[in-house]
Amino acid sequence: MTRTTTRLAVATGLLCAIATAHALTIKTPTSFAQAAKDGGYLFMHGHFGTKVHAPLTTAQSFSDFGKTQGPRMTCATCHADGRTPGHLPSGRTIPSLAQAAALFPRVTANGTLRTLPAEIRHCVRSGIQGRVPSFGGPVMVDLEAYLASIARGTPLAPNGTVR
Repeated sequence: MTRTTTRLAVATGLLCAIATAHALTIKTPTSFAQAAKDGGYLFMHGHFGTKVHAPLTTAQSFSDFGKTQGPRMTCATCHADGRTPGHLPSGRTIPSLAQAAALFPRVTANGTLRTLPAEIRHCVRSGIQGRVPSFGGPVMVDLEAYLASIARGTPLAPNGTVR
């Protein structure tokens, strides 16, 4: 086996384990449409227990986050509605999330498997600096459903990149 094949086999095994654990802890679904609607609300308004923060200027960074009072951050603070490119508080443009559900899971440049729930948790922990949603919990299910709803119809190239 080549190194790449071995990494993909490990990644596939991890994905199956994550999917199995995920399936055991999912809330009782009402419908995909309701989960996506709830996820959209969380995306726009969920502050995940953050403190109240001042808006960051382009001269500030996430390390300055939380030092003064102001509005709470949400996913939409950086990602707008998720369908259009967003902006970090530093002013740096970040890609649209419209393809996120189609592009994950993926293997990073250093060979680790990165899943959509792990990426969501990273953003909540590092960007919003809130309490991270649990894997397979109702908040995570709703956020994943919202991102999947905006990714519908995303054309992908054979190598997994967006066309």
